[in-house]
Amino acid sequence: MKNAANALLNRVEFPVLLAGLVIAAGLWGFEELMELARATTPHAFDTEILLAFRQ
Repeated sequence: MKNAANALLNRVEFPVLLAGLVIAAGLWGFEELMELARATTPHAFDTEILLAFRQ
C-alpha cells in the first residue's frame, strides 16, 4: 500500500493533489448544507410565498 501511495505522489504534483482535495471537500460541504436546508425548511412556507406571487 505504501508503494502505491508513493507512486501516486511521485506522479501527481502536490498543488494538483491539494486542489483535488479542496474541490472534494467543497462538494461534500455543499451536499451537507443542502441536506440540512432540505430537512429544516418548511414546505408550507415556500408554498405560501409561491401562492402569494400568483395573485
